[in-house]
Amino acid sequence: MEFSRSHSSSLLALFFICLSILSNLFTSAEADLISDVCTASKNPQFCANSLRSDPRSRRADLKGLGQIAIDLATKSAKSTKTLVDSLKQNATDTRLKGIYDSCSENYGDSIDDLGEATSLLKSGDYLGVNLRASAALDDADTCDDNFKDAKLGTTKSCRC
Repeated sequence: MEFSRSHSSSLLALFFICLSILSNLFTSAEADLISDVCTASKNPQFCANSLRSDPRSRRADLKGLGQIAIDLATKSAKSTKTLVDSLKQNATDTRLKGIYDSCSENYGDSIDDLGEATSLLKSGDYLGVNLRASAALDDADTCDDNFKDAKLGTTKSCRC
């Protein structure tokens, strides 16, 4: 298994799902809430498939869909952190180990940000949720930037 932008791309897509849901919190609900929410996302098909993959989505309101999106993003970030930690242990290049170490910290921060987003969502602080979700995305982007800045060639890819 190798690391790639696909992990942060998944996190990015889930982040935009969160934003789509949050932007709809003050609008009226239609018959198919997931379709209504996902049409405002950058990738409506991925959004709908992701949300519908969770059984809670069948009965969820907008706040519930927001929690599902946060949970999916958290799962993705945890999976990526586990992968990065594994790659770090097996890396022989000291520069690469350093990058993996930074990425592990970045994804740990992302997981923390998403945990805070859950608390903020429960309290109804939607601006706070947006800020924490943005911070989680920035953490993942920082990992990608570390690879670009090191000019190690192409980043390795992973499909997890």
